[in-house]
Amino acid sequence: MAKFSLPATLESAEIDYAELVLSVEIQQGSDAPCGIVAMRLARSWNDGAVGWHSPWINPGGDFTGVSSAAEIVNARDANKGVARVAVDVTDIVQHWVLHPGDNYGLGVTSTDPGVRLNAKQDDELTNTMLLRVYFTSAQGK
Repeated sequence: MAKFSLPATLESAEIDYAELVLSVEIQQGSDAPCGIVAMRLARSWNDGAVGWHSPWINPGGDFTGVSSAAEIVNARDANKGVARVAVDVTDIVQHWVLHPGDNYGLGVTSTDPGVRLNAKQDDELTNTMLLRVYFTSAQGK
């Protein structure tokens, strides 16, 4: 799970493209491409105080029907089993711009149990989860 605060410059902006960028570790032997799914969270949560059952109504998290997915490389094609992937989250970020009170963050998972998501902050930013947003300012129209 990840939270992102959107800057005030995005207020009333049209989101051209937004992507969630993260690193994944793929276990050897996982030769089929697998997917990474990002889902919009529907409930507030606090880092360090979240678990499988808390604060959720549904085990694992409460999500809206809005999700995005990306297919990623398999282990044989990844650099030492590690790949940097991008998930298109344009619709989710545009929703947050239009409805800032709904920005509870993202839940991110893999469709393959042999894939581990790396989302921790580190000094070199190699494993840091990033949200990149490309937009058109409402003032520029």
